[in-house]
Amino acid sequence: MLKRCFKSPKYPIRLSLCLSLAFVLLLFVPSLSAQDDSGTKVNELLKMSLEELMAVEISTAGKRPQKVSDIPASVVIITREDIKTFGYSSVEEILENVTGLYLIDDYIWTGTKNYGIRGYFSTGAFNDVIIMINGVSQKSDAMYNSYPTEKIAVPVGAIDRIEVIRGPMSVIYGSGAFFGAINIITTGYELEKPQVTVSTSVGANNLRKLYAQLQGRHGEFKYNFSGQYFSDDGIDVPFSKLMSADSIAILPVAEHGWNLQTTSTKGLLKTKRRYFNFAGEYKTFDFNLSLVNSNKNSVETIFGAGDGNMVYHNVATFSGGYQKEISPQLGVKGRFTYAFENHWVDNELFFKQGYTNNWARMSVSDYELNAYYTPSSVLKLTAGISTRWVDDFHVVADYPPFKFSDVEITIQEIVSHAFFIQSDFQLSNKINVTLGLRAENMQPYEIIVTQPQYSGTATYPLPPIYSSYSFKPVNKIELIPRMALLYNIDQNHVLKLLYGKAIKQPSANANLDLVFSRTTPLLPAEIQTFELNYSAAFSAAFYANVSIFHNDLNNLISRLNVLDPVQGLLIASSNAGKVSTNGAEVSINSYPTRNSSLDLSVTYQESQNKQVGFENIALGYSPKLLGYIRASHTIANNIVFSISGRYVGAMETAWSFENISEENLPVVPLGDPYKGRIGRKVDGLFTAGFNIRFDNILIDGMFLNLKLTNIFNAEIYYPTTISNPQFDKGTMGRGCFFLITTGIKI
Repeated sequence: MLKRCFKSPKYPIRLSLCLSLAFVLLLFVPSLSAQDDSGTKVNELLKMSLEELMAVEISTAGKRPQKVSDIPASVVIITREDIKTFGYSSVEEILENVTGLYLIDDYIWTGTKNYGIRGYFSTGAFNDVIIMINGVSQKSDAMYNSYPTEKIAVPVGAIDRIEVIRGPMSVIYGSGAFFGAINIITTGYELEKPQVTVSTSVGANNLRKLYAQLQGRHGEFKYNFSGQYFSDDGIDVPFSKLMSADSIAILPVAEHGWNLQTTSTKGLLKTKRRYFNFAGEYKTFDFNLSLVNSNKNSVETIFGAGDGNMVYHNVATFSGGYQKEISPQLGVKGRFTYAFENHWVDNELFFKQGYTNNWARMSVSDYELNAYYTPSSVLKLTAGISTRWVDDFHVVADYPPFKFSDVEITIQEIVSHAFFIQSDFQLSNKINVTLGLRAENMQPYEIIVTQPQYSGTATYPLPPIYSSYSFKPVNKIELIPRMALLYNIDQNHVLKLLYGKAIKQPSANANLDLVFSRTTPLLPAEIQTFELNYSAAFSAAFYANVSIFHNDLNNLISRLNVLDPVQGLLIASSNAGKVSTNGAEVSINSYPTRNSSLDLSVTYQESQNKQVGFENIALGYSPKLLGYIRASHTIANNIVFSISGRYVGAMETAWSFENISEENLPVVPLGDPYKGRIGRKVDGLFTAGFNIRFDNILIDGMFLNLKLTNIFNAEIYYPTTISNPQFDKGTMGRGCFFLITTGIKI
């Protein structure tokens, strides 16, 4: 049957119709155990009324516990039960199902996936939202200040919940929290005795996964061990589905005997990943140690020879924290984090001298101290100071085909300091005001580039060529404001008027480009957001959230790679981008029956390119419409069935650099099949799937999970990006895909 799922165009449609009909019937027919409330196993959140959900406290938004209704931002919480009910198998899949986010996987050489959010997408690695694990930032300074999904390799079995805060969060978290913050929380110490969980998964494309966890407590010491091994062969599609004949023709691969019209991606998009985490807590102290090792295929110019192009990613992170309640009014919390990261890109291209290598390493130390002061029942103050110190930043790049060989880049240190303060003031029983300000200082640093000289006639080594660039921030101190007005109409209805600013400092890699291009120093990219948010629990079984937002993005950093036959690889980064977005999001959560849930959300967004000369050019990678649906039903007392669907609207690609005039204006050449762009437009796409979970089968604690995604077997296309413009038809995602997971918890 699973084989037919992939081969038959009719089978997935029939299957989806049958499953949808079955779900509708189950939704309104009482289950066998419905009469026994004590024995009904339902989602933990189903046990709460929606009014109670608005009072749930989280800490990500303000670094102190706050009720969802009191947070000056739009909030999404993904619980452990959500993950089990809908069978989410990875952090990437969870992010793809968060309202407002959409995935674009262009097989980039960094070996990571990327996401657009609220109508905007940054080509390269994901760097528009700060991602944390247990409050610890996962930023990779060696990869354009991004948050690589390979680094954030937390097994879903270890996740307790995920808190998603949408809107500028730079006041609290600094540079990088452009569109918000995501905190993945893994530590849950609710157990009174040790518990062991072991599970294994198998799926299409030779997916294999083994996960184990031990958690418990010994006296006042609480502990949590978890580890996972993951491997996946990736998708298998013909190159001809990714590239047009014209794109294939310009690739110099004939000397290797490859026919790209018939050759496929089979075995060239593999992933192997190992993860280990040890977390503990003793009285007022906590610590967390995590190790991630990832080997992943990627693409640079073209799929590699042999086993393909490989990215090796290794990260070790240690974090320790201390918190103390000095008095009922005053508390402090401190944290130290040290991380070591290295990654190695090993490519074998289909060119003469067709190999490239890029090895990078760095270490990071983060110091943070926060204070929480509540002088009265109507005023809460939060303040913090932090320092981030990047040391041992070292890159070795070897790109012979691009006349860029054995180049070493070093930065002695990159240091930034910050101070923030935020006040939450209750003007009346109905009105709360939040004011925040952050002062951030990036210290100057120097980038040194060493490039050896080669000569066929010299009998002695020639002295290397040294180049350097001194980065001096244009503004010594960046001031970042935040304001919010919250009006509690009543206990179940809250109106929020929000304003915020956020920045993204230019990464060391972007500043490295200035060593070669000598262009104007880079400014931080900026965003200003205005948002009106309304949350309402109309009853214990119906909740709605509506957001209307306007974003202005300025000084966006764009990167241009040009291969010049004489001078080799020319790289330039500049503050060229300016984008404006108007949008609205509507989410509805309901419980039609005691044992069922239904979630619907829609995002409509209109983004406009404000760059001079591009005002009438549709912005690339910006779908106007996003839609999400999730529904679940508890059958008997140990079976949960769910369906989900996701719609992503049509997307254009980036404008081709070749079609920009000397006056920096867009030009559409005659006969251009893509009308001036680097690839074809990607149509809107709807995908659907289902999941069924059986608990306590055969013995207590044993479970089985069956998951099927993309049941219509739709061809998922992501738009061409400037990272891999040779894929002018676009890159592709998985077709119909199954995953079977079984395990035991004792």
